[in-house]
Amino acid sequence: MCEALGLDFYRPDGADATDLALRVFHRDSPVPLSDVLPMLERMGLRVMTESPYELRPKAAGGAAADSIWLHDITLICRDGGGLDLPRIKPIFEEAFAAIWSGRAEADRFNRLV
Repeated sequence: MCEALGLDFYRPDGADATDLALRVFHRDSPVPLSDVLPMLERMGLRVMTESPYELRPKAAGGAAADSIWLHDITLICRDGGGLDLPRIKPIFEEAFAAIWSGRAEADRFNRLV
């Protein structure tokens, strides 16, 4: 799992403090949910839904470019509390990317993020 990901951890408009979402962007192939789910659960989140979308941008000259897969994942905080999202967002995204790339372990300590 060394491929680079694009991430956007956010709170949907009008959502409660416990409702969160994560957009995962990946080139060429979808990200297996079974790879992402354990990481999110170890970070203290519960996955509620996941919607994958294949995006096919056009390259210069109208030729098809590489596909980009967007996974829109809805989450809730496992402990029922809210998060200070503006403070946590960059920390969470960096931790997730580090775990995905193998620079950090995927274990129960991830909840400390």
